[in-house]
Amino acid sequence: MSTMSLDPPALPEGFITGTGPMLPGSEFSRQSGPASGAKPSLDPKTVTVAIAISNDSTRQHIDKTLTAAELEIRQKTSFELGAVVDLGGDQARVLEWLQKYFVESAPRPLILISDLLKAPADPIDGFLTRECQTRFAKHALGTIAVMHSPERMTDIDRTILPDVSRDDFARAMVLLMGRLEYLAVPVGRKDVDPQSIIIRPLRRDNETEFRDYFRLRHQVYSQMGYLDQATEDSSGKLEMNEADVHSIHLGAFCRSGCRLIGAARVVTSGEADPLLVKLFGVIAKRDPIAKRRLEEAYPLGLPIFQTHREMNPIMVDIFTKKQKCGELSRVIVDRTFRGNGVSSRLVAEALQSAIGQGLKRIFLECLKIHEHLYEMHGFKRMPGLEASVVDVKRTMIAMELQADVFAKISAR
Repeated sequence: MSTMSLDPPALPEGFITGTGPMLPGSEFSRQSGPASGAKPSLDPKTVTVAIAISNDSTRQHIDKTLTAAELEIRQKTSFELGAVVDLGGDQARVLEWLQKYFVESAPRPLILISDLLKAPADPIDGFLTRECQTRFAKHALGTIAVMHSPERMTDIDRTILPDVSRDDFARAMVLLMGRLEYLAVPVGRKDVDPQSIIIRPLRRDNETEFRDYFRLRHQVYSQMGYLDQATEDSSGKLEMNEADVHSIHLGAFCRSGCRLIGAARVVTSGEADPLLVKLFGVIAKRDPIAKRRLEEAYPLGLPIFQTHREMNPIMVDIFTKKQKCGELSRVIVDRTFRGNGVSSRLVAEALQSAIGQGLKRIFLECLKIHEHLYEMHGFKRMPGLEASVVDVKRTMIAMELQADVFAKISAR
């Protein structure tokens, strides 16, 4: 298969994607750089792929593997593969191109596949990863790092070997495109009646409901790249941890068939619920990974307190006043029901339930791209609090429900 030169492209005035010479046997296009004077397609369901690999043999292998895996990727995701752009191996030029793509145009989602992506904690090699997080955290950017010892890295979505197999590459792409779909603004289904969906607390004695709940969380968190490899590959496919026995759990259900299609929880600083301890022990019994996570307590109570040690003064104030506080998390909706207001209803019901049970302060951690969504529910970003979150290895910001909103909910 012949391809165009992989030299770094000249940086243009504008961008064009989805055009150019077609690869033999492929429906997506290959470019050595965007064309000048044009704008990209604004179709949010199409993903641009940018390859920035410094090693020639690795770049050629990834190029061939992408083409070989294209059909499987198309079959397993609702997104389409758009243009494939070769950026070369110079970090500065890659960042300049990304800056133009995301900031100076109106882009579609993008996947960056690169051997330049390294652990952000590395003061030198982590430059590209840190800059992508700093500059593009509010954009639909997915990252795949190419490395000889693939391991979970903070703020990197997926890692693959330089000689990655077609199957492993396809799996990484499908999961990452699923993540980009969750980051995109959803379009509601016309055949879904919002009135047919009910929001209610999960029944504390219902094993089936909670098993479906933990499996839905596992499904979505796998796509989001939030799970460590052991949890992602676990036999039970359950995303659960010790905070769950201290939590208020809510579900969104279709009236027809009582199917669980959404979830949310509020972790509280209160004592563990003995009924949940017993039930979750049964659910995790045959899954050693889930069982271990249930046994690993958060020493400071709320997960957010483990992430942001700058919150120590707040913690002291809470403990001094003997206040019960909480953390909103795991707000999840099945992809086929997104865009119908389910997540907003889950958040509203979760806050109402939490405040009704005596919580005095409620926090959350979220990606920058979701900040405005929680602002609509009365949360405000806490200045200076941004760090890699415990468990998910993703840089997130901290937010707190504002006092005036808290008072309005309390008065209902």
